[in-house]
Parts: sequence; C-alpha cells; structure tokens
Amino acid sequence: MRTRILLTVGDINGIGPEIIIKSIQKLSGSYDLTVITPPEVIDYYCRRLSIKLSSKDYKIILVGDDRVKIQPGKITKQSGKISGLAIKKAIELCLEKKFDAVVTAPISKKALNLGGFKYDGHTEMLTDLSGAGETAMLMIHEKLVSASPRHTPR
Repeated sequence: MRTRILLTVGDINGIGPEIIIKSIQKLSGSYDLTVITPPEVIDYYCRRLSIKLSSKDYKIILVGDDRVKIQPGKITKQSGKISGLAIKKAIELCLEKKFDAVVTAPISKKALNLGGFKYDGHTEMLTDLSGAGETAMLMIHEKLVSASPRHTPR
C-alpha cells in the first residue's frame, strides 16, 4: 500500500498552490496524494503555469468558501481562512489515522490571523491542534537542511 499523504494548499494567493502542483507532478506515482483545497485553486494555477494534471494523479478534499477569489500576491481574510482550515482538516484526518502524513505548503501568517486563526505560523498550529508535546519544523533542500527550535503548546 502506498503512503497516504495530505497536501495542504497553503495560501491560495501565494506560492503554495504552485508548490503543490509541482509536488504532485513529481510524487504522484510513488504516493497516494490528497490535496486539501478548493478545486478551482488547482485549476487556476495549472492554467496560469500551463501545467496539465490528470485527476488520476491526486484526490481533493474540499475546504473553504463556495466562492473563491484568487488574488495572487494579496493578503486576504479568505486566503488565510482557507489555509487555516486546510491545516486543521489535515491534522484531524491524520489523528483519525485516515492518512499517514501531512505536507503543508507556505502560508501567510498575516492572512492566517486575518482568517481567524491566532497562531504565529504552521508549527504552533500543528503543535496545538495535534496535542503534541514538542514539535520542530524541518526544511529540506538538496543544498540545505535546517530545523527550527522546538515549540511547545500554548
């Protein structure tokens, strides 16, 4: 059985959707991928980037409002709400053992707060909502590996 991974869309007005689309292109054959997003976000950025994705490459869990207004480069209440709801849903599904891992795309901390989520960022939100005793952020790149200091719940 392939590893079941949830991908959160990140900020719909930022780089998150592009990272998710490119991740799907590279990883869909190896993992069972599900994106937590409004579907029009992926469609919009695929058109904008001239990328074709097959619906066989990933699944979607819907999150957000009925009417999504994508405004690249803008910090909005809606983009923060969607990014926060996606993270919250991902944590719930992993705690229910329906998925094996979560990968979060970049968010705007300001938009996250505008959207009603009062966290300093992903790590604090993941720590709080998962009930974890300690967490650490890990960033990996071919030339860079770094970790943030450990965070404890509020």
